[in-house]
Amino acid sequence: MQNGGGIKQNIRFVKGVKKIETSIPRQTVTIVYDKTKSRYADFTTAFKRIGYEITPKKCGAK
Repeated sequence: MQNGGGIKQNIRFVKGVKKIETSIPRQTVTIVYDKTKSRYADFTTAFKRIGYEITPKKCGAK
């Protein structure tokens, strides 16, 4: 992950995004979103557009 700001700029356009946190040292992105407005597949597509793959993690998991 090279640019957390670039991720935030692109992913914020997925409908229903409430919060985005990036951690370059941990190479993670945490997204809080409204499930009635977007789906996991929407994020998969958005991340692929900017050259990343995503792996889901349950809320609160470490």
